[in-house]
Amino acid sequence: MSKGYTHIIGIDPDSKASGCAILDLEKRELTLSTQPFFLLTVLLDDFRTSETVLKRKTLVVLENAYGTTHNWHYSPKDTRGTIAKKGYSIGLCAQTYNLLLSYTMQKGLDYIEQSPLVKLWRGTDRKITHEELVSYCKRNRITLHATNQMRSNQEERDAALLAIHHIATRPAVFP
Repeated sequence: MSKGYTHIIGIDPDSKASGCAILDLEKRELTLSTQPFFLLTVLLDDFRTSETVLKRKTLVVLENAYGTTHNWHYSPKDTRGTIAKKGYSIGLCAQTYNLLLSYTMQKGLDYIEQSPLVKLWRGTDRKITHEELVSYCKRNRITLHATNQMRSNQEERDAALLAIHHIATRPAVFP
């Protein structure tokens, strides 16, 4: 593992609490959680410190759903007030993403801004279900942490897919 990352942190930013998936590549174990912004900054600090002290290498994968226009979910039946409320909510999520991106850059962690992954699952709106995530982890020889084996929420599952998607990503090498 000396040439690659030891951990991948997938983050699905949200205004109140973001989905977070920590993939330990040496153990091939995935831990899921939902964290408010400030606890995510503490987590990123801890991983930055572990890079220095424990010689780990971490990749942060942030979902950037806000750089595209195709993620705007509205219905022709929505009122102007409903549309405004959805826009406000999306703006709050985008702000969380921007703050996390700035924080990650300021801490000097490697990061990737990942566009939303294609939704090809069986759940509502073609999102992944917990059962599909468990099966997907098994196919990729990844063990879900004991606290996550029975259930997970949608933000956690989306963050997990971000982390798993980048298993083969290697650090950039500069001469």
